[in-house]
Amino acid sequence: MDWFADAPIAFPTRTCDPQIMPHVHNAILGFAPILAQSSGPMLLLVLLVVGVVVVSLVWTRDRSLTILNDWARENGFRILSSERRYLRRGPFWWRTGKGQEVFYVTVEEETGEIRSGYVRCGSYFAGLLSSRADVEWDD
Repeated sequence: MDWFADAPIAFPTRTCDPQIMPHVHNAILGFAPILAQSSGPMLLLVLLVVGVVVVSLVWTRDRSLTILNDWARENGFRILSSERRYLRRGPFWWRTGKGQEVFYVTVEEETGEIRSGYVRCGSYFAGLLSSRADVEWDD
């Protein structure tokens, strides 16, 4: 016995037919004026959030590089190369807070000796608002 033999089959067409999907049709027509009225403030909110995120990323990058360069200058090093480490943080892998940045650096000392190691910028609680820099050398 075929239970669905007499059931009408309705396939949606290109337009939304109110008799096929009345709830969807009413929801779309009822929501359209709200979207039209609120698109200006919503767009402004989205632009504001994107702007805050961009400013935050730029500040984080610039502040961590400032801390790194100040650390090198104070210790008499010349930075030959530096690479920001997001995942492979070496000895600071478990000991790095959310607001800190880690770099893998190669430096030249005043004596001419070349050393490599990891430098963590910022403190655990204050993040990059602190000028702290900790180093763990490879050797």
